[in-house]
Amino acid sequence: MLEQSFSASDDITGANLDDIQTRLQAETALPEGFLTAVQADKLLVYLLDVNNIPRLSSCIVVHSDLRVTVSLIRLLFLSLVMKIYYHLQDVWNGYPS
Repeated sequence: MLEQSFSASDDITGANLDDIQTRLQAETALPEGFLTAVQADKLLVYLLDVNNIPRLSSCIVVHSDLRVTVSLIRLLFLSLVMKIYYHLQDVWNGYPS
């Protein structure tokens, strides 16, 4: 029963990108510093490195058909981004976190 309630609440089958963005922003698993934006029919979850010149450190792109693409510019964030990626995959596949 508990597993079914997690699955039902995490189902994003009919959700649009704005809905997913809202849910991600409320998610406690999203690490501090990551930003979200919906642009050109894509949901971007990204981390900016703002030391001297702002640059994109890593980005997860959720396409409108719910495909996911991960882009890593700095390997320092690989572990963190992959944790987010696998969490999102579990959510989208209906598995509890």
